[in-house]
Amino acid sequence: MAILAFLNRRAKLLWLDLASLLCIIVDQPINVEVMTWTAQSLRSDWVALRDRWWSWHIVRTSFSIAGQTLMILALLFDRLAISLPERHRVSGEPPRIYGA
Repeated sequence: MAILAFLNRRAKLLWLDLASLLCIIVDQPINVEVMTWTAQSLRSDWVALRDRWWSWHIVRTSFSIAGQTLMILALLFDRLAISLPERHRVSGEPPRIYGA
């Protein structure tokens, strides 16, 4: 579980960085171009550009969701590790459930 928590800490940053990078490299330039259009200056291939933007938007959003999910999981694993008694964290033995 400690390895998973460590990987989650590293992975969450990777996914969020990828989402930010995609936004800067792909989505934002398309947004800037579209903001200059008028009804008279619409590109002939605007549908292809819209579809490209939409595809990259889905990828970027997926990366963001993955990063946020991993952040939450890392937080939960950290909270679980803090709540366990010290002897269980050191010895590796599972905590006893009394009354079961």
